[in-house]
Amino acid sequence: HSLATLEGATTTRTAAPAYVAEVFDELADSFEEKLVEHLEYRVPWQLVDALEKLSPPGFIPKDSTFDPRWIIADVGCGTGLCGRLLRPHVKHIIGVDISPLMIEKTRADGSYDELQTADIVPFLESCADESLDLIISADVWIYVGALEQVFELSARKLRAYTGWMAFSIELLPATIEATEDDTGFRLAPSGRFQHSHEYITSLAGRSGFTVAAQQNISVRKESGEPIPGRIYLLLLSMSR
Repeated sequence: HSLATLEGATTTRTAAPAYVAEVFDELADSFEEKLVEHLEYRVPWQLVDALEKLSPPGFIPKDSTFDPRWIIADVGCGTGLCGRLLRPHVKHIIGVDISPLMIEKTRADGSYDELQTADIVPFLESCADESLDLIISADVWIYVGALEQVFELSARKLRAYTGWMAFSIELLPATIEATEDDTGFRLAPSGRFQHSHEYITSLAGRSGFTVAAQQNISVRKESGEPIPGRIYLLLLSMSR
């Protein structure tokens, strides 16, 4: 992965799982402090806020007297920021991360009903069809690149007509997008993947999703400068 970045590779389609696991094992103890306090990372809050504003059926408001019903998967859960924010709204939270040390940090918090150390695709393959109400991934696709398999599996594992995807991307700059090949994503010099809006919306449509909400955001800051990104809420609008 590092060599591909140094060489400016445009054909790399995903980060090696072992590389991602090693990176996040090393970051586990200081992950939240570095991201939230120093880099002004707010993606989990932005995603949950978007869900609260949209208020899809079954997503229980904090002050509701109804019992939560949603079963959700937080893929790439890290230290559990999304789980803590989603806990009042949903019935059952499955946290998935490739880093064993991240999972142990999350376990200590107690916000999740299940925790699994796994890569995203094998986890989704293990889920029963139409068993999930929401698949959320905060700042995760920057390590994945090609998202076709993730979207196809998500469409199968979410409940038909009522299932949701909520996620963020780091935006591919328009100046680069116009000169790159037609993949819709690239491995940036930072070592993270950037995706184009057109790639996401095209993939969503082909996979049976409707874009219900989207918002430009700053994913984090680097050297004091905001990194442009976007969050999406996608509704599974057809049966697979």
